[in-house]
Amino acid sequence: MQAGLSPTEPTPRNTLVTVSVLVTAGNKPVDGAACSSAVAYRTATDRLPPGGFATGPDGIATFTIETRGASFNFPVPVTVTCSFNDTSASAETRFTPRER
Repeated sequence: MQAGLSPTEPTPRNTLVTVSVLVTAGNKPVDGAACSSAVAYRTATDRLPPGGFATGPDGIATFTIETRGASFNFPVPVTVTCSFNDTSASAETRFTPRER
């Protein structure tokens, strides 16, 4: 199983970052993989979205992160972990809030 992330590049604070994950096994999309994320701000880590999320029939799941309140110029790592049939995979991406 593989997981990959593709965030948009909104970098200005007070916008939304869209995180997408694609989960595959044997080059085929995995439907129903249970996923969770850890968003590591400078002073705290959030689990978003609350309760986790799951991939659809295309193996893709997305969620959004509000950048409001994030510290300027500090990278915010986002780690997504997905599990399916006793196998798990993780992927990481990051965004850096900037002043407009």
